[in-house]
Amino acid sequence: MSFEIPDLLFAQRADLNREWALAMGVRAVARHRGRDRGREVYPEALELHYSVGETGEALLRSWCADPEFAEELGRRLRNRLAREGTRLPTLSFRVSRDQRAGVLAHEVTPVRPGSMLLGAPERDCSVKWMSRSFELPASQGVFALGRGQWRGDSPVAGRNDLALPDTVRFVSRRIARLVRDADGLLVQPEPGQRRFLRARRADGGRIDFDPQGRLPLAIGDLLVLYGGRPNLRMGLVLCR
Repeated sequence: MSFEIPDLLFAQRADLNREWALAMGVRAVARHRGRDRGREVYPEALELHYSVGETGEALLRSWCADPEFAEELGRRLRNRLAREGTRLPTLSFRVSRDQRAGVLAHEVTPVRPGSMLLGAPERDCSVKWMSRSFELPASQGVFALGRGQWRGDSPVAGRNDLALPDTVRFVSRRIARLVRDADGLLVQPEPGQRRFLRARRADGGRIDFDPQGRLPLAIGDLLVLYGGRPNLRMGLVLCR
């Protein structure tokens, strides 16, 4: 079902148009809510398809390209949930021109990250580490990140799935765990390591820690690992 509004709306104030786009997006996503053993469930990924006349096309495209628009839509969806902990769908957006403005949500197959690329000096890393790609097998849900092959002084401590070079002395042997979440990763710092981790979106914007103390990464985002001095830092880019 596509929710429609009069074409005259996009001849009015921009804040009213944005409010409509958010409210109708929430309604379209909420129609995909289901139940499983009494719990609310959503599809893993949804695409929101906005159709609009020529007057509002550029405006809608600019909103849908802005990560803050998706974040606001997600906050509104969480406010509608009956209980906390329900996993919301990953959202993508599409805009097309039509005679009437409307929005329709349909289920899509999420694109999962397949690797992390070490070394991105052009983005945020002053130290020029050799580029290296770490595979993220689709069958695996949790990845240990740290310096060296082992997460301690011996194999008894466990193995790092993403083993950073031993020469990177400013990085802990146990800095974080990476957990798959829909089409991205959640970076869970190990105890005492949160202050050494930052993240930036593909467009350069800052990514904040969520209420559980994790950094949510999407494809194209950059995870930055810091040392005790400003020139000690390196990055990992999440890739397809």
